[in-house]
Amino acid sequence: MSYYTSLTWFIPLISGLAIPMLFIIGKELVGFTPALFGSAFYGVTFGVEDRYSLPMPGGLAETLGFVLILNCIKLLKDDTIWVINPLKRNPWGNMAKFSFFALLLTHHFTLLLLMAAILGILIVEIAAGNK
Repeated sequence: MSYYTSLTWFIPLISGLAIPMLFIIGKELVGFTPALFGSAFYGVTFGVEDRYSLPMPGGLAETLGFVLILNCIKLLKDDTIWVINPLKRNPWGNMAKFSFFALLLTHHFTLLLLMAAILGILIVEIAAGNK
């Protein structure tokens, strides 16, 4: 199998995981029903699973970006962020590092937008009075 053929099948397959990742993030933030409608709307309006599209890094970056946002939300909810002992540390931190560096390699512009989104989430949480 050639390199181009494997990318033509692999990247749309990974991009298709962006829809359930968006549902998981939406369920964490707003609840089940709005997350279901939001991920269904996202799934039919933007072609994330187009097998005949180019193997673009932006499709892979959406899934990695949603993983990074989910990791940051999980880190904010946990109290063991600042634990120094690596055996008791939160495992979401390692996943956040992995997705951050994977985004840095594949699609750095999406990483810039996600950092702005995470900053916006932090600002809204602080303005709402949450810790």
